[in-house]
Amino acid sequence: MRPGTVTNLYYPGAGHYFFGFPPNFPFFATTFVAGMGGSAQADALATEQFWTRMITFLNHLAVHQPTPS
Repeated sequence: MRPGTVTNLYYPGAGHYFFGFPPNFPFFATTFVAGMGGSAQADALATEQFWTRMITFLNHLAVHQPTPS
């Protein structure tokens, strides 16, 4: 990934809170998250896909960090 690269993630049907907690976190059943829009199924799928991408991105950063001198 080159500096300045931006990736826009779009998850049809997902609400505004899909990125908040990792997948299978028992928070999605609450009224707070349900009030953020989206269907439960779309939110769950978006959460799984988002966190997979986020972990891959963070691993990429860790691998490509300069070694301290």
